Amino acid sequence: MQIVKEERGGALVIVFFIIVLFTVLALSLASYTMQSVKQRTFAEDEVQGKLLADAGLAYFQEYLETQLQMPHSFLNGNGTISEVRDSLSRPTEVPVTQSSDKVIDLVESISATEPNTYKEIRLPGMNGSFAIHTAIESRIPRDTGSTSQPYVLKLKVSVIGIPDRAENLRKVKLTSTVYVNTVPAPFHYAISTPGQLRLFGGSNVIGNIAADSVVTSSRYRYSSLKNTEDSDPANDEVVWEVGTSGPNYVEGEIFLPSRSRLMEIAAFPAEEPSSTAFSGPRIADLESAFVPSPLPDTEENAVTLSADPATPYIPGYEPPIVTERNRPTDSLFIDEQVGSTAKYVSDRIREGKALATSAQQMPPVESARWFRDPDEADGAVPPGFIDAYAPSGELLVIESPYRDANPDFLNLTARFTGDSLENIRHLYISGPDGEGMAAVEMGRSGSFKAEPDHEGKPFTYTGTIYIKGNLDIVGDVSINGTVYVDGNVVIREIQNITQPGRKNNLVIIASGTISLTDRYKDESSIDSKDIYPLSAFLYSESAMEIYSINSHNRLIGGIATGRSVRDAVEEGTSYIELNSVREDRAEKPPTHMSISFDRNIFEEKTPGLPPGDRFHIDMYDKEYPEVGDPILE
Repeated sequence: MQIVKEERGGALVIVFFIIVLFTVLALSLASYTMQSVKQRTFAEDEVQGKLLADAGLAYFQEYLETQLQMPHSFLNGNGTISEVRDSLSRPTEVPVTQSSDKVIDLVESISATEPNTYKEIRLPGMNGSFAIHTAIESRIPRDTGSTSQPYVLKLKVSVIGIPDRAENLRKVKLTSTVYVNTVPAPFHYAISTPGQLRLFGGSNVIGNIAADSVVTSSRYRYSSLKNTEDSDPANDEVVWEVGTSGPNYVEGEIFLPSRSRLMEIAAFPAEEPSSTAFSGPRIADLESAFVPSPLPDTEENAVTLSADPATPYIPGYEPPIVTERNRPTDSLFIDEQVGSTAKYVSDRIREGKALATSAQQMPPVESARWFRDPDEADGAVPPGFIDAYAPSGELLVIESPYRDANPDFLNLTARFTGDSLENIRHLYISGPDGEGMAAVEMGRSGSFKAEPDHEGKPFTYTGTIYIKGNLDIVGDVSINGTVYVDGNVVIREIQNITQPGRKNNLVIIASGTISLTDRYKDESSIDSKDIYPLSAFLYSESAMEIYSINSHNRLIGGIATGRSVRDAVEEGTSYIELNSVREDRAEKPPTHMSISFDRNIFEEKTPGLPPGDRFHIDMYDKEYPEVGDPILE
């Protein structure tokens, strides 16, 4: 193995104190369980090497984050944010080692990229060093055209912690998968909200959480309809009830601002937490609040503590790590603050209408247009519908005739089933002249029968959809792209089906509420193979409440809320509340609600998703492989 000679530069001196801070952090976490990693026991002569390797990876992350927020520092003082963004738009066909990609230049400045070479960095005034190697695995350039796509650079980073050679200690190797990216901030977490996160009952969250505060309870609430004396269903009353379940299970990091608390409600319902906030929080508190299953009694040296991805509804055994972090206000779009969905949708619809030819614009009609495959048409369309077919080209504009319709009682504008829009890449749906409201349905043709079944192809689409109105997804879809909704979204019993050779990335961004309604309510067994997960990232500018009491929800992706423009001056106006039942099984109590973060948003393109306004460094797959004998030289 070749170790490149020590290199000291001004940048290394600047970040020296950062290294020290992260070394201290590594010391404090030395006994902590690393998330989702099979544990390895470290010998006494490996401890210093491990801490140096941890510090080296933390240095790599902190250095990139710091420099990428100040692009001029690696552009010789003449660069601007826009110049860096332009350099990220180079097509993937160009060899990544022969490019003008400024991020790759920065990575190469602090690590070796040739096979079996490492760039060694000695710590000023301290014994020991670490050496870094990076290998570029893939690159998704920022798309500056009409499709829109964040930048992602996937790296395999190896760091070797090298103790003082005179002390006859062992070096330790740490490897990690690193994504340098501009994916918008809300889509880096299993759950993200600028307000309060309420975990009531017993949900499984597998992935990181970012919130202003977190409140937990083993109790949950739910509503039901109570029959009135006149037995008229129209007069049924909504009654709220409370049950006991839990606890919740969180596998990952919980990021909270310094002024915030992690709290538990003992009595419920209650407007404020009735018990004291966790102190520290202590590991015992975290285990009590977030670990439903006791650690199995085993004599094995290595135990997999995390939940099985194949059964995310069954919890693992490790408590979360709570990290203090005062994050900036997350932005959804580049140069735009969270809360701009309504304006963004209106602007895109106006642009689409200006670009569309007359053949690509469908004027208002009283009947709803049904875009379905001709071979699936079962005779005449139902009353109130007309058959519709997509025009040639990649753009389609559909208008509703209702300019001032009540958004709660909209007449249907369009229904989409099958692969009737497989050639369309940009779909715009609104009221006349881009005003008013539209109502849209998506799913299988069988989902809309009087007695629903699974007949017909799922609605299949790749691209971007803009809807000024409400969206109802019934049955299955196969969407790879982004759906913007200036209105409310209802998601019923669906899954986002992956096409052969491709895994879909579906992002739904709504200005209104997003509801998961009666998902697999008729399934009596939580282990049923008929309960399919929904693969999607869901973002709402309003509060989000999900109830999994009599139904089952499994989400692979993430959920997020953002503070809307009208509420930007108020704190806590956006929140997420999960209410879920955890079934009573002594060793592995499963839950009706599980959310698993999906890294595929970094692996594959997501058409229509704009880049965020800052860079992120996301790290996964941290492992400590064996590296060999004690260093004697």
